[in-house]
Amino acid sequence: MTDFIPGVLGFAVASRGFDHLRCAVFPSAAVYGKPPLFWHYDPAYCTEVVRDRDLNKSIADSAEVCYHFALLGRTKFSLDELSDVLTSITGYDFTEEKLAQCAERIFNIERAYLARLGIRRKDDVPHAT
Repeated sequence: MTDFIPGVLGFAVASRGFDHLRCAVFPSAAVYGKPPLFWHYDPAYCTEVVRDRDLNKSIADSAEVCYHFALLGRTKFSLDELSDVLTSITGYDFTEEKLAQCAERIFNIERAYLARLGIRRKDDVPHAT
């Protein structure tokens, strides 16, 4: 189990529940130019990887682009390029920082909604198989 701690953590805290579309961390996905270290347990590293993945997926979902193809895949482009595209389309001045702020707000709203439904940190546990 400890070989996949970032992945398990991501599934446990995903606001949509246990699925591969939010907070999921897979070995083929690079974060900060390096693959996740599934064999190394470091709480700070694991939380950083999961948080980064969730925020980037929030940005991709909001921009209506496929996270796996657009931000990780063969047609990969940077968040800076995505912010330029969004600025061109909307006329609103997007930057990487503004995208990150939007993603953070999305995360906070999702967690607030879950709290309203009675779902708390104690419920952030790995899915039972």
